[in-house]
Amino acid sequence: MESTNTLSTVENVTRIEYRGQLVLTTAQLAEFYECQPKQIKQNYNNNVDRFIEGKHFFKLENDELKNLQVENFDLQISPMTRTLYLWTKRGAARHAKMLNTDRAWDVFEMLEDNYFDRPADTEQNDLENDRRFTDRKRRILEEKLSLEEERLDLERERLLIERRRVEFEREKIYFERQRLDLEYRKLIAEQKRLDAQQGKSGKRPQKKDDAPTPELELEELIRRVIKEIFSKPFYFRQS
Repeated sequence: MESTNTLSTVENVTRIEYRGQLVLTTAQLAEFYECQPKQIKQNYNNNVDRFIEGKHFFKLENDELKNLQVENFDLQISPMTRTLYLWTKRGAARHAKMLNTDRAWDVFEMLEDNYFDRPADTEQNDLENDRRFTDRKRRILEEKLSLEEERLDLERERLLIERRRVEFEREKIYFERQRLDLEYRKLIAEQKRLDAQQGKSGKRPQKKDDAPTPELELEELIRRVIKEIFSKPFYFRQS
């Protein structure tokens, strides 16, 4: 687990490039090797003849140091720093040899594979891959949004059709009630006509063979129509 965390730290360390080489500061190197920065400095001071400037390290002062701070603003360099050492791959290897700990050697191998020997365009490729992934994710979201809009359009059309169906059903019920109401009025008028006819003759008209009279037939028809009127549901659905 610790090795995995260290590898992740190595892969995500702030990359510093100076004069065409990837380098590390004393603070970064000490953090990776799990020692104090003063120990890195002491190893250098005690073996200064074994370190060659431009091969194992670069020494930055004055304007060169200021330019590095400007170009690498996310790099934590104290404003009080007057001299900054940048260690190359060979310089990092020398310090690992001088520390001679399993940690130093293990981490140096990680630095060698994932930092110093990392292709110069790897970071750019990573950014390009991230951009492509982001673009692909954006396109998927746009397609999803488009499908959702189409679904909403279909739902709106369905609701519109349903509303028209309800309105048609409402009109159908209305005209049906109008028809039944007219039929009812006709029956009432026929009833009044028969009542008037009965009043003039003084007796109810009869049919032969005990058949129901027209009045009875009319009364039965009136009851049926009234029953049919009030058996029809008459409601309005909210649209």
